[in-house]
Amino acid sequence: MKLYWSPASRPSRTVHLFLEANNKIACEKVPIDLAKREQYAPSYEKINPFHKVPALQDGDFVLAESNAILRYLAQQEGVASHWYPQDKKQRAKVDQWLDVFHTEFRQRLTYNTFLRPFFTKQPTPPEIIEDDKKVIQDALTIINQHLEGSKFIAGGEEISIADLPFLMELIQVAGPAVMYDYSATAAGAGGHPHVTRWVNDCKAVLGEHIAAAQHLTDMSQKALMDRFAAAAAAAAAGQQK
Repeated sequence: MKLYWSPASRPSRTVHLFLEANNKIACEKVPIDLAKREQYAPSYEKINPFHKVPALQDGDFVLAESNAILRYLAQQEGVASHWYPQDKKQRAKVDQWLDVFHTEFRQRLTYNTFLRPFFTKQPTPPEIIEDDKKVIQDALTIINQHLEGSKFIAGGEEISIADLPFLMELIQVAGPAVMYDYSATAAGAGGHPHVTRWVNDCKAVLGEHIAAAQHLTDMSQKALMDRFAAAAAAAAAGQQK
């Protein structure tokens, strides 16, 4: 089994975190350098024609999309059932929250604030940012209320794969390339104490693995910040000529 991934990709880091926390799964990690556009190489296009990471190859079977990969890995032999429960209703809740993450968090929090200006070389319009802020704050309020009666995102007393994307996204926006000042929200200030408790519970379960994921996040964001600074300096120098 092979995981094609990049430390610069939050979805990649989420799958990588799961594999590190479940190291009985034999999986080779194959880095894809996004800065060098290796995702567009013909060899990788055969793995994922959409040119995105992560992607998983298990023999002749190839799978893209981080949440689909998490579901597949969580069903491997030796993985504790709490990650993706066998019970139909519990599993449906895990699936629900994985979808909520993409519809309510991922697009607003990452694309408009980080990926959009990265690809377009233009800042996101302030009115879009303000709208996104409100949507995310409202979503965090709902999640905070949900977590008041639930230890982990999908319910129950044990962590599941549904917790990982939310956790890794909050870690990302609280990192050195802060798009919004969500560090206070992630830390529980501003009326989200149950989010705080949940973050701490996840970290207690994941231990050294989440610390390593945090380091990967910080290093990848610093590298991107350096690229942004270099591009801005080059653009400024070009305007002065």
